[in-house]
Amino acid sequence: MKFWKFQYLGENSMEMCIREKRFPMAQTNIPGLATTDQEVLDRVRPGDGALIAELLGEQAKIYAIGKVIVGADSQLEVIWVRNINFRQPNERGGLIHWQTKTAFEISPEPAKRYGLKELVEHYVKVGA
Repeated sequence: MKFWKFQYLGENSMEMCIREKRFPMAQTNIPGLATTDQEVLDRVRPGDGALIAELLGEQAKIYAIGKVIVGADSQLEVIWVRNINFRQPNERGGLIHWQTKTAFEISPEPAKRYGLKELVEHYVKVGA
């Protein structure tokens, strides 16, 4: 299972993502962040985990977690669940992605350290 971080774009955007089972897509440039959403979406697969999150200082704030599924129209969808959580990105590697990209793959070691698989398995109920 791979995990993907997508930029928190505000409460209205997140509500729409949850309701419509879609990924957040940065539509305007966020100062300091490269818009990398589309290149990430090209790599996302069913069964992957996803986060809507942002960096606050040196803490990653996770607003929602989700699991990628294939929807009724054969398009990828995300079953999202609100989940306010904080994690500490590692300064030796991961922090730079949080500081510079709107979306990216979270490497396996940090994903394990953050407990992302357990969060998704516990909170996200596909088909419920």
